[in-house]
Amino acid sequence: MKATVAATPRALAARCALVLNRGPSEALDPNARNENHSHGDGRRTAELAARDARMTAKLHYIYDPLCGWCYGAEPLVWAASTVPSVGLELHAGALWPEPTQLPESSRLYILQADQRIAAMSGQRFGPDYHDGLLLDPTMVLESRPPTAAVLAAQSLDPKKALPMLKAIQHAHYEQGRRVVEHDVLCDLAEEIGLDRGAFEAALKRVPLEEHIRSTQELMAHVGAQGFPTFVLELGDELHPVPHGRFASHPAQFRDWLETQAKGSASAH
Repeated sequence: MKATVAATPRALAARCALVLNRGPSEALDPNARNENHSHGDGRRTAELAARDARMTAKLHYIYDPLCGWCYGAEPLVWAASTVPSVGLELHAGALWPEPTQLPESSRLYILQADQRIAAMSGQRFGPDYHDGLLLDPTMVLESRPPTAAVLAAQSLDPKKALPMLKAIQHAHYEQGRRVVEHDVLCDLAEEIGLDRGAFEAALKRVPLEEHIRSTQELMAHVGAQGFPTFVLELGDELHPVPHGRFASHPAQFRDWLETQAKGSASAH
């Protein structure tokens, strides 16, 4: 059994917060993908290239699957995914780098934060989570297993990355399921239409540590202080996204992104 560490309320507040991005403009590398896992890679690569050619901007979403504020930002992410001219890249940064059990004070802090998140975003926190999993002192939080699951889903089908993240977040925050466990993640993969065996094989291949390291480097470049963080790439420049003002208005966020992309396209 892996050792666990405790996280205090102050540490939680510093590590998981709704923040605005500030930092220098730097070019980004796309998320790493394993391109050698199936015979459909060539077709998918061509489809992705055609899609990218239509896009004039890219939204980089820095998140953690087990961050309550990221769950609150889910409507914004899905709204962004519907903008044809804006690509969406997911970057997981390992909020919980080690298996972590929370003392009662931290679990109560999260409970209060969840109430603010629900009021701001309209996201639902279910009783099986609030009255069950969150109050259970044996609950373990660890970012790597669910992050690997998102990467595995993406490697099998790029269109499944966001549904996998959504499935993980709702399983945790609504259903109180232990999404750090292998079998639960495999169940979720099946629920979004992935083959269980292929998903389990993909889990073993994903470049998890490389992905997390790349995300943390990106966070340092843009001056990100927490999760979630959004960065809009327009041409060779990165721009902070004031997503907090759109927390209750995902449609307005979509319109704002579309306006930014159109402005960038006309400038070039």
